[in-house]
Amino acid sequence: MITLYIPFAPGHDFYFHCGRLQALIDNLGNPFLIYLDYDAANGYGYFTKAFYPDVMLIPFAILGKFIPLIYVYLIMLFSITVLCGISSYLFVNYLFKNSFAAAASSLLYTFSVYRLNCLYERAALGESISLMLIPFVLLGLCLIIKGNYKKWYILAIAYSLLIFTHLISSVLIFVTVIILLTVNYRSLIREPKRLGYLVLAGIVTIAITSYYLFPMLEQMASDTFYVEDKSQRLVAITDMTFNISYTMQSVISYPDDIYTKLNVWYFFPPIGILLIMPVLLRFFVRNKSGQLKYADISVIIGLICITPSFDIFPWDVFPFRLLDFIQFPWRLFGFSSLFFAIASGYYLSQILKTTKKQLIGSIIVFAVFVFTYTIIDNDAYSYSERRGYKYTVGKDTPLREQLQMHSKKDSLLVYWRVAGREYFPTKLSSFDYIWSRGDTVKSKNATTSISGFRKNKGITSLDIDVYIPDSLELPLVYYKGYAAEIDGKRLPVNESSKGLVQIPVYKQGHVKVWYNGTIIQRISYCVSIISIVILCLYIFRDFFRKKFRIL
Repeated sequence: MITLYIPFAPGHDFYFHCGRLQALIDNLGNPFLIYLDYDAANGYGYFTKAFYPDVMLIPFAILGKFIPLIYVYLIMLFSITVLCGISSYLFVNYLFKNSFAAAASSLLYTFSVYRLNCLYERAALGESISLMLIPFVLLGLCLIIKGNYKKWYILAIAYSLLIFTHLISSVLIFVTVIILLTVNYRSLIREPKRLGYLVLAGIVTIAITSYYLFPMLEQMASDTFYVEDKSQRLVAITDMTFNISYTMQSVISYPDDIYTKLNVWYFFPPIGILLIMPVLLRFFVRNKSGQLKYADISVIIGLICITPSFDIFPWDVFPFRLLDFIQFPWRLFGFSSLFFAIASGYYLSQILKTTKKQLIGSIIVFAVFVFTYTIIDNDAYSYSERRGYKYTVGKDTPLREQLQMHSKKDSLLVYWRVAGREYFPTKLSSFDYIWSRGDTVKSKNATTSISGFRKNKGITSLDIDVYIPDSLELPLVYYKGYAAEIDGKRLPVNESSKGLVQIPVYKQGHVKVWYNGTIIQRISYCVSIISIVILCLYIFRDFFRKKFRIL
């Protein structure tokens, strides 16, 4: 039996992402991986995967079939940390052709305060994985910009994985890509073929990610969700901006009065002094190489990514208001951390040129690492106290029972499992309505008799006895793709005025309701699989063709 024992203070979104992973584990056998999390939202079901992709979780979900969920989660954190170090090393080494600069940048980025904050305190799994993938995306982009466009598929693969991980990060890196292309416009004009391969990479990316993109767009077109309604958002993006002096203080470290300033349960993660101090080494670098220009541009981009957190930033002005869905402008601190790390690694490599100096520099950086860990560890546990995690969980308590047990103690814990309830239809007035309504079926006619109501692994069933045609509202949040039948005959499924599943009944019989998916979901799945196979064949053909030429 899959269990979850928590030997550490769970982060902000810990239960939400564990719920996502558990739902995927439970549904690995479903054809086309069409499912919703039927345990979430107090059993009303939550179609998280339509809006928050789950593809990058599949390898760990397979592992979750054999070992307890908490170990899967820890293995996942360890894996993305190692891969983050590898991806950033490969990118920086390609950029500067300097192994020491690459190693220093990799360590500074992988163990940056913002990234550790995502992993530990925020437990922002999607964003944590995206921070691992961003260097791969930039590597693929640089290969094309620098003329090695035959490897365009690296950009397509990296960007596809990013979209399959975290859509907000995908949008933010797209903006970054546009900026970098603008800076390097001369190389594109000089050889337009590079632009053509960029377009090819984009088309292939869309084809590969069809499995997520088109079903998500289908759901968005079928209904209106909280994520689209600014008035329903828990926090406006302007609530997460501060004056310049306070923001700069937060960039370096955690201010003591941060929670008082915010007056909400969110926080303002820093970039950390470990990345700020090496940037200052620029004043001691004297060479005028082209590589120095890349390092300086990285610093400028890093500084630009900080400015949206200032309260003077015009978030209400076009085109910036188009990005207000990112909720927290400090998400860009992840990009600042990467670009500062790139520059810092290069500056260090230019100052510490002897083995002895590099050894001393490494010791100093390690000492600061230890200090950084201490700050994060203390802050995370004090944060857990503020959030009210003061319970003891048994090692043999299944995840579902834990969630149900804690939701009875505090309805907010179920609320966390649906994140900020962004993916609820706006007709659903509030999560409190679900909590108060309970697990009941409501009919319009008092003469209708309902019996044998039960839910079992995503299938809702009941026996009905009607005297006149009636309509039933079920304790299920409505999403396009639900199916229903009575005695084997299909029934139409509609959305009630409350945002729940509603079906007509016209005779006595046994009713069954389940999430069956849509045609677009099935077609998109096939398009993604076919696109991946074709891309793999192209890469293998290219590899063996080069090998044959060598021979």
